Amino acid sequence: MKIIMQRDSVCMGDDCEAPHEKIFQVPDNMTYQQLHERLKQENYYPSVSGNNVVWVLTTPEHWDIYSYFTRTGEIAPNLIEKKLSKLAPDGKFYLKYYFSPLQWQKKILEYFHGNQRYIYQEGWMKEYLYCQELMKEDCPAHSIFETELPF
Repeated sequence: MKIIMQRDSVCMGDDCEAPHEKIFQVPDNMTYQQLHERLKQENYYPSVSGNNVVWVLTTPEHWDIYSYFTRTGEIAPNLIEKKLSKLAPDGKFYLKYYFSPLQWQKKILEYFHGNQRYIYQEGWMKEYLYCQELMKEDCPAHSIFETELPF
């Protein structure tokens, strides 16, 4: 499978090298987790001062596949389907940059028209709350995506 990856720029200096397109040849059964590991190995995620940003892998249909929290290295899966060939048969993916977890949290809230009940019902509440947790100075580097919500 041919993957065509693009990403947002993170600053004006990064804009000079835009568009940030990279083409990969990958196995047909590759998962988004494996793609994430490959992107890390190839240093496709740019280094950002403070290292507390969020990258969201999307498709042209605007499906959010996963969110990558750079401060903790955590990946929040947003879809049940894992195979890239089923998520984007054309092989086109885009990494959307959010300069902070709070900016991503606001986008999640926008997706659900400001209704936290919908966020919970659709399975996004852990990620929504995690965004707040990451903004604390003493944020623990642990996974909240493997634990149950207290409500």
